[in-house]
Amino acid sequence: MGEDDPTQLQAVLRAIAELTEEVRRLRTGFPEGDSDGHRRYHEEIMQAMADRRKLRQELITHLLKTSSWAALAGVLWALWEHFISKIKG
Repeated sequence: MGEDDPTQLQAVLRAIAELTEEVRRLRTGFPEGDSDGHRRYHEEIMQAMADRRKLRQELITHLLKTSSWAALAGVLWALWEHFISKIKG
C-alpha cells in the first residue's frame, strides 16, 4: 500500500465527507445555525443563575445579621425590664 493507493485515498475522502456531514447536522441543531449565539445564551443563563445565587446568599447573610441584632435587642430589653421590676420592688 503506497501513498497513491486509490482505496486508501477513497477511505480518507469518505471519512472527510462523513465528518463534514456530521458537522453540518450538528450546526442545524442550533437556532438559525447560530452556534455562537447559542453559546452566548447559555453563558447569560449561567450568569443569571450565579447572580441569583449571590443575591440569595447576601439576603440570607443580611437576615441573619439583622435577626442577631433583633435577638440581642430583645434580650437587653428583657434584662432591662427585669432590672426595673427588681428596683420597683
